[in-house]
Amino acid sequence: MNSFNSKLLGLRRWWQAGLLLRDLIRIFIYAAVIFAAYALFDYFFALESVTRMAAGIIIMSALAVMAIVHAYRSLRLGDRDMAIHADMILNRKNRPILSALELEYWLKKSRQDLPEFGVFLAERGIRRSEEELGSISGFKCLPVREIWKNARIIAVLSICLLLTFMFFGDVMKILSSRIFLPADDVPPCSRYIFSVSPREPKILYGGDQMVTVRITGAPVESQVWFITRHGGKTYRTSCFREDEGKYTQRLEKVVYPLEFCFAVGKARSKWHKVDLLYQPVVAVSSITIAAPAYSGLPKKQFFAGNDDLAGLKNSKAELSVTSNRELLDGKLIIRPSGGPSGEETVRGVKAGDSTLKFSWDIKEPAQIEVVIRDIRGTVNKDRYILSQKIIPDRPPELGISNPPGFSLATPSISIPLTGTASDDLGLQKVEIVRAVVGYRDRMKHLGPETQVRSFNFEDKLELRKIGVVPGQILEFYMEASDSNPDLTGMASSEIVRVQIISEEEYAQMLRVRTGLEDFIKRYQVISDEIGKLRKNLQELVEKASSPEAKESEISELLKKAVENSGHAAELFENMAMDFPLYDMEKEFAKTLKASSDKFKNIQESLGKLSPGTKDLPGKIKEVSSQFEDAANTVEEQIGDARELELVAKLLECKIRIEMIAVYQENIVRRLQRLESESKFRDLKVLEMLGRRQEEVRSELLKILDDIKERSGKLPAEYNKLKYAALEFMDKLNELEIPVLMQKAVDAAKNSEGKKTLVNAEIALEKLRQLLAESENSQFGMCKDGKPCFNMKKNLSSTLQQMLNALKMLCGGKGDKGQYGAKGQGAAGQGEGMFGGTPDNGYQSGMNSPLNVPIFGPQRMNYEPVSGSGAGPAGARISRNASEKLSRTQPGKIEAKEKGVPYENVPEKYREAVKKYFLRQEE
Repeated sequence: MNSFNSKLLGLRRWWQAGLLLRDLIRIFIYAAVIFAAYALFDYFFALESVTRMAAGIIIMSALAVMAIVHAYRSLRLGDRDMAIHADMILNRKNRPILSALELEYWLKKSRQDLPEFGVFLAERGIRRSEEELGSISGFKCLPVREIWKNARIIAVLSICLLLTFMFFGDVMKILSSRIFLPADDVPPCSRYIFSVSPREPKILYGGDQMVTVRITGAPVESQVWFITRHGGKTYRTSCFREDEGKYTQRLEKVVYPLEFCFAVGKARSKWHKVDLLYQPVVAVSSITIAAPAYSGLPKKQFFAGNDDLAGLKNSKAELSVTSNRELLDGKLIIRPSGGPSGEETVRGVKAGDSTLKFSWDIKEPAQIEVVIRDIRGTVNKDRYILSQKIIPDRPPELGISNPPGFSLATPSISIPLTGTASDDLGLQKVEIVRAVVGYRDRMKHLGPETQVRSFNFEDKLELRKIGVVPGQILEFYMEASDSNPDLTGMASSEIVRVQIISEEEYAQMLRVRTGLEDFIKRYQVISDEIGKLRKNLQELVEKASSPEAKESEISELLKKAVENSGHAAELFENMAMDFPLYDMEKEFAKTLKASSDKFKNIQESLGKLSPGTKDLPGKIKEVSSQFEDAANTVEEQIGDARELELVAKLLECKIRIEMIAVYQENIVRRLQRLESESKFRDLKVLEMLGRRQEEVRSELLKILDDIKERSGKLPAEYNKLKYAALEFMDKLNELEIPVLMQKAVDAAKNSEGKKTLVNAEIALEKLRQLLAESENSQFGMCKDGKPCFNMKKNLSSTLQQMLNALKMLCGGKGDKGQYGAKGQGAAGQGEGMFGGTPDNGYQSGMNSPLNVPIFGPQRMNYEPVSGSGAGPAGARISRNASEKLSRTQPGKIEAKEKGVPYENVPEKYREAVKKYFLRQEE
């Protein structure tokens, strides 16, 4: 390297150093401006630590990049750039320095090809440029003007910063710390001064601590927040104001170390660490209960608190306790509820570093306390208490569902025995005890074979085999036990009693319930069957005698006749087996039995015939003759039954009038009581009694119409009865009893109480007089209870039974039977005046003594059904009407139960019936 190049290199280095100095000062200016803006931004917006750290990194990176770029631009300058800069310093337009540098490069490449003179001239020009280059000092190469300019800016910024520190030193210190030390806990600039108490609270593991802050420096005008952070997450909660400038918040159930601060707007206090003091506490506890083996129950496992610590006596209990600390040992203290005298301690067994297990037997209700120690010997401060309970082993629940609590039965039947038993753990033994009052008990084992929770049984008791007699009382009850070894699981059911009654008493009760309609219905069913078969045979004779008849028609009629005769034979046989309620039915049953055999023969004879049988018309006539012989005897008794029905229905009117007298007496009594109590000032009651009087009058007029209608249907041999009934009706009209009742009704409507009472009393007196005069007349019953007119002997006793039943049902102290506005036959029920409870109080609707269930011989309920013409038609047979003393009339909706007077229950059964209903009411 020659001297020219050396001088040029030295000047270039001076120039590059000056550029670097200039750029460095410029970078400082940029940094000062940026950090000033950054500080101002943080002052107003209180940037978070993470944001400040990110902003600092970004700013420093940007400044570093800027410095590198400027340094690179300065250091990459070469000799050519320096030659141009030197020419600019010398202010030479012909650029001698640059030309000399280029001649220098040219000579290095082309010196051998040039003539010596040309080389001489080039070297001389280079020496001259070197002399001029020597006149330039290094200082002249520096960018002095730009350096001084940037220096002045630096000075101004320094003066501003110094003044800021002088007047706002605290703020600048905070801002400087927040900007240059973003990781440090430096709160944002604010007017508020936070005084936190306690500054480093010590809290037991899982415990609570109240933290307070007093804010001064400026009035608090916004919400004060309590901020906690842990694991990179922050939680904000509003604080409670205690007084001016003082705020509090509670740290609850702290289980991990955390930091907290108080904040108002952008201002906050420093972060304060919580010193978490660990102590052994029960974090998780689970309970396992194993019931005694006899119970058959599975193990029960649950977390403490989700269910009660409860089990059967002698159950095995195991408590597993897991703590937040590594445990050394522990104990479980059992304090019986009865007192501390029986206190028991169970030592824990380690099942892990932080887990203990305690095992004990559940014997009685007690309080359970768990005490644990960690490896440092620290005992749990908070008491861990559980309540131990005993689940009682309840005795079995059992009961007999059939027969009911009290029922009646005849000696010749079998009664069902059904019942159920259940136990919460399992039944081991179920027995039924049967006894006749006055004799020893008999026990029968029922089951079960294996232990079950519920058990049902069904059995029948044949009273005929036992040999009971009317008047005796049978008692039944169940006993059951479970598998409890302490023998505490034993129980007995309530006693079920069955009163034995005679078949005559049973028949009397059924007469009261079934009434006249059931009596005549049975005969009507038989009559319909006979009429159907008679019509069938007549059509068959006509078809068989007609030469134009087709074999298919004859075959169809023969088939129909066979079916009808078989159906009639079966019906006769079934009805003959029914329990007879009346004397007439006993004879009728014998007749039906004999006729059933004859109808079976007719069925066999018809079955042998076919359309091709020789002399078919003659043989059919022979069968018809056999049919008529068998049917005549039956139809004769059916005629007697219909005759008896007409008489009974007419005499029933007399009984209904006697009931009218009972209800009229009730009205008079109510009116008399109304007069004595309120002098008829209670107009609503008076109006109601007026309506009752209207109902009684309407019913009386209806009875008179029935007397007129029914007496006209009587045969000639009962003319005496007919005339006696009509005479009774005329006398009743002559006495103007309906007129007096109407006057009472009108007076009640006009609120004339006294007049109402007078007319009602006169009507009652005349009605009593009329009934007394007709007591032994043809239209009534003689003193011995028999009809006062002549009739067949077998019909007389049956009529007497019917009328006795009607009198029991309508005896003035019970239900009025069919006489109600909504009644149903002789066993009807009604509402209003002739239904419900009469004013005399002798009836109680659903609780009639004769609503007691009764078991007796079979008696089917028959309903006539018209045939379809295509096959056998006849009676619809309902269930046994004697299973209980209640019956639904066919084709009608069952009404509410009816009652029968207590006085009409046979005297020797009254006490038992009374006890039954007392239990029902309880």
